[in-house]
Amino acid sequence: MFGFFNQNLAMVYNHEQAAVHGVKVDFDAYWLQTQITYAGLKIDADSYVGRRDRLTRQVTWEKLEDDFTCEAGALDR
Repeated sequence: MFGFFNQNLAMVYNHEQAAVHGVKVDFDAYWLQTQITYAGLKIDADSYVGRRDRLTRQVTWEKLEDDFTCEAGALDR
């Protein structure tokens, strides 16, 4: 898959770019519900989480100082 998108992940290769480069194909959209979108998420303090830089795509790992919570449905916003 990387070969079609100049070594970029497909998720950073948007619909407009695909159309311009002639790789746009028909698609079907599906709504998926995961455990996190259904019930929310809690990550305890002192856990390590990966953070990805939007420009370089490099991942760095950081230790959480406080609990992190994400309410059900918040990822859809």
